[in-house]
Amino acid sequence: MGEVGDGIETVLKALQLTRTVCVSLSLGAADTALRIAVDYARDRILYSRRLIELP
Repeated sequence: MGEVGDGIETVLKALQLTRTVCVSLSLGAADTALRIAVDYARDRILYSRRLIELP
């Protein structure tokens, strides 16, 4: 585990890694959601026009 009194240092090191991973996962999820939405808007026909062309 470590020496007595080294707990805060260990926690801070772990949080640095965790923050980076959480940001990466969130960015990947947002990118996927945006791609799905754009693909849907390109393919969906509404009022005789593509959804992506509507204002």
